[in-house]
Amino acid sequence: MSQELSPRQRLLNALGGLMLGNRLSWAKAQGLPLNLATQNVDLQGWHDLQGELVPLLFGEGEDSGPQAAIASLRQLEQWLARADRKEFLRGSSKDFLVDLLILHSFSGEDAGEVGDEQAWDAFEDACMGKGTDLLQVVHYLDECLADSVHPEMEDFIESFVVSPDLEDQDNLLAYEEVLESRDLVDTPLHEMIQECRLLAVESAVEPIFTGLFCFLRQGPSAQELLEIMWKFPDDLSDVLPMLCCVQAYFYGNEGSDHGPSKASSLTIASLCS
Repeated sequence: MSQELSPRQRLLNALGGLMLGNRLSWAKAQGLPLNLATQNVDLQGWHDLQGELVPLLFGEGEDSGPQAAIASLRQLEQWLARADRKEFLRGSSKDFLVDLLILHSFSGEDAGEVGDEQAWDAFEDACMGKGTDLLQVVHYLDECLADSVHPEMEDFIESFVVSPDLEDQDNLLAYEEVLESRDLVDTPLHEMIQECRLLAVESAVEPIFTGLFCFLRQGPSAQELLEIMWKFPDDLSDVLPMLCCVQAYFYGNEGSDHGPSKASSLTIASLCS
């Protein structure tokens, strides 16, 4: 894990991971074999897409504050409304982009106070009903980074879902299916994904459900994980965008290395050129 990265750099990495997950999901849907899907397949379109998103999500102009955040949200929504985005942004990726914008809006130097300012209520209202629980997963990863803890299912449950330190117990309801099915992380990956997809339908955190289990399980390596995933007959838009996004956020640039590090062996980015 890389602790020295700035919040903005982590979010930039997360965006890159999200785009990688979409690219791989698209390749799977096109019927490409795994060895071709992880190579330079039509990368220019993906690079252009990411280049357009960076200023929309993480622009650093002179304007800041809640009004600028609301304006950024509206610009992102207009950008997402374009019909040609459906080809690139798969599954819940549009909502994940809103998550990244919200995280960036609250990640400034005064992030500890910004959420308490009454002036931000309008932005919070504008975000109501948008985004996913990717926000909560990122907050959990921030805690892991601060405490030098590696994310895993039992720690996630004990410190984030049922912790007595939480101000409320909303997480108990939202993550009820996760709590009851935590042992799935110890089952064979193919079986786990099948079960997670069935459970996700009833879950309050459906967009992140299957990807969360894949991220929090101990092994297999990224190579084995993709090889098993590629055996599914359908696309992987309910898994890969979220999974690659959180891997990139947590591991940072380590996921790009092809060395023998633990992070490299766990990240899908390390397999892709």
